[in-house]
Amino acid sequence: MGVNNGSRVANGAPRSGGALWIAPEGTTLPTDASATLPVAAVCLGPISDEGIKPGGDTNTEEVREMDGSTLAELLTDESRSFEATMLGFLDEDALEFVYGAGNVTITPPTTTVGTKIAVADKGGQLPKCVMFIETAYGLKKIRDVGPVCQPTITDRNAITKGGLRGWTARFSLQKDSSGSFSYTYSVLDDATG
Repeated sequence: MGVNNGSRVANGAPRSGGALWIAPEGTTLPTDASATLPVAAVCLGPISDEGIKPGGDTNTEEVREMDGSTLAELLTDESRSFEATMLGFLDEDALEFVYGAGNVTITPPTTTVGTKIAVADKGGQLPKCVMFIETAYGLKKIRDVGPVCQPTITDRNAITKGGLRGWTARFSLQKDSSGSFSYTYSVLDDATG
């Protein structure tokens, strides 16, 4: 039953530890918003203030009778996605996501020189993954899970004095074995204890 008092609303503030996480394809998924993320999950660093944008398309085709009247409207295809601008340009996990783990070399700091990062941009398609979006509103927790995602880097931030370097990533969701593009789990702040 609907409640018209604001107790059932939420925004998209990132949870402590970050909002956008990935894990290798096939990782066992949590089935609620309070369970710990899988050990294999890594945070992709800070996200721009534009947030994580859901997207998608649903296309249909009208089937008409000879007299021109519509008999049916049939689903032809549909898609779902999330898009975010990642700002962790010097973050190891973000770099390995964008360029591949084998293309990022991290040299630890010494007493005279800071950490060195070397990246080889070899292009190619990013591997499929599992995606988690971790948000909170007060004590309410919300977790969106994309069980089968095909990520693509769609844009790179301009290199300027007045802006941060980063990448825009689109996570195209594919249906899992149960036919779901994604799952959303929530935990409210109404515990009785």
